[in-house]
Amino acid sequence: MTIHADVRDYFEREAARHPAPPSLRSTALAEARELALGRRPRRGFDKPSFQWASGLVAALIAVAIVVGLLYSRTALKPPHSPATMTIGSATTSEYPIPTPANSLNIVTVGSDGNLFVGGVGQILKVTQSGTFTTYTIPAAANTVSGPTVRGIATGPDGNIWFTAFTEFSERQGLTTATVKEGKVFKMTTSGRFTEYAVPNGAYSWPEAITVGPDGNLWFTEPFTGMVAKMTTSGVLTEYAMPASAYDTPAARPLAITAGSDGKLWFTEPRKKMVANMTTSGQFAEFRLPSAGYEPTGIATGQDGNLWVTEVWSGVGPDLGGRVAKVTPSGTFTEYTVPNPNGFAYGITAGQDGNLWFIAGNNVARMTTAGVLTEYTIPASHGWPAQIATSKSVTSFYVWFFQYPGAFIGVLTPGRDPLCPSCYP
Repeated sequence: MTIHADVRDYFEREAARHPAPPSLRSTALAEARELALGRRPRRGFDKPSFQWASGLVAALIAVAIVVGLLYSRTALKPPHSPATMTIGSATTSEYPIPTPANSLNIVTVGSDGNLFVGGVGQILKVTQSGTFTTYTIPAAANTVSGPTVRGIATGPDGNIWFTAFTEFSERQGLTTATVKEGKVFKMTTSGRFTEYAVPNGAYSWPEAITVGPDGNLWFTEPFTGMVAKMTTSGVLTEYAMPASAYDTPAARPLAITAGSDGKLWFTEPRKKMVANMTTSGQFAEFRLPSAGYEPTGIATGQDGNLWVTEVWSGVGPDLGGRVAKVTPSGTFTEYTVPNPNGFAYGITAGQDGNLWFIAGNNVARMTTAGVLTEYTIPASHGWPAQIATSKSVTSFYVWFFQYPGAFIGVLTPGRDPLCPSCYP
């Protein structure tokens, strides 16, 4: 399942709108958000520009706080509930990545029970005991950068499927230009690759990928406004989202999952909507009930509902993250993540029947009744960036990638009085 793509759209715009210096923003969270964008964090500031920008940002923040206080009394009274939260107990193991990280940022659990981590030009396989195997993604001789993995999932055929884009040099008349091209790759768990081209050239940039209810692979194309289907034999069909009354700005489908209703469900952060489509290409959209929030990640819970992480993008101080339950008919129930650094992203449905996601610097679990438990991650090796779960006969595991320490972490929850049937 793709994890990292759900927040890239939001943070790209926030970084442009609010380039606050470290004194006004947690450096740790800023770097974690940069990682979520799939890029290296920016370090250092140009001094004259920084001094000018600091004054401007301070003035803007002062105005924003006043406006935000007024705005919060009117528009920010959504139908949501503060989640009941406890701090859970767990055993955490951390494994150093033996090779250069190369912007590793997305994870999935393979059909063989191992963790697969994607980045720039490589896929890592990690066993539960912490043994690493590196597989180099094949690339043409004229490749400048990549292939850069954007989304990853385990297919119905037992193979690892991932989306990627590649930058390569191309002769155009008397000059050489850098061209981008989207691809979908199939990889066996032993590291044999097959690649499939995605049309639309530089604009395809396939993102999140999932297994659909029809047994095919489905992925989003944010920059073309399309959702695409690929069979396990590599046959591609693209579906363009129709224009709608809400089509300003244009739809950019991002995170995607298969719903219990036989439809594909995905997030549209720029439109502040959650959408679904049938496997024949009929679309429906549902607007978030809370002003100032954008949907990011999405997963289907064992209760048959959709579960969506939300990030704050409104006026005034950051109000933190939320998790929303969405019924197949489009009814929302929202829960606030009380952790003050709890911007929520990267949600996945665990084999324990719960939803797991990243909440700021913590790994969080939410039951389908809305009960929240957060697990503190050791800060010595960085912050959790991506998340996946697996289960053996005797144990349940939560995997995460840590940045900037380049470690893979695995969390084993302890017995929990709030969920006594979850773990042995």
